Amino acid sequence: MKKTVIILILVFTHFFAGSAFAQFQIGPLAGGNLSGLNIDPDVQGRNINYITRFTAGVAIIYNFSSMFGIQLEPAYTQRGASIYSAQTDVALILEINQAIELEYIDIPVLFKVSFDAQFIKPYFLAGGYIGFPLQDTKLTIDKVIANGQDVIFLLPSDVIEQELKNESIDYGLNFGAGVSFPLGIIDIFLQAQYNLGLSDLNDEPPPEGLEKDVIKNRGIQVKTGLLITL
Repeated sequence: MKKTVIILILVFTHFFAGSAFAQFQIGPLAGGNLSGLNIDPDVQGRNINYITRFTAGVAIIYNFSSMFGIQLEPAYTQRGASIYSAQTDVALILEINQAIELEYIDIPVLFKVSFDAQFIKPYFLAGGYIGFPLQDTKLTIDKVIANGQDVIFLLPSDVIEQELKNESIDYGLNFGAGVSFPLGIIDIFLQAQYNLGLSDLNDEPPPEGLEKDVIKNRGIQVKTGLLITL
């Protein structure tokens, strides 16, 4: 038992070297968000496509040791998707293109594992995030094709552009990897992350007799930024 305790203390001391190494870094980040949505149940004739949006914020890192740390990334993030729907009736083929846009303040909390190399420092990230909506969901119909003819002009403006209630806090998992380039007290980093949303974003009640759509965020983010060691 005594030997086991000693081993655990040595491992803990190696991984979390305490104030002897403790290092705090902070700096701006920005990048692109390849955003999509998962909508359940799946409907025949409906295709959900990714769209490119923007993210920007601050990276805050506390390194326990040269290998392990905690990384926070509070950021403004745009999300959404492009949706194509096709319906076929006896005498009508109807095609609709529409876009869904959302805006959040995201706060990812990630465990960071870094590895030393000669000129760069690769690392892996894993953890979770929580997102606070900044406004209601915007739904815009871009195109309506009926039997090959564009008939969007027949729709009223309040149907073409809608705002759907969105009070749901988004949360999910976050996985990623990156590389940093140490330049004295400044590090330049480039990283990619995958966001897997777990919360239902649909606050709208379904039409009578229809099943409610469960909507969850998906996204791949590529970010770059600077870190200043304090």
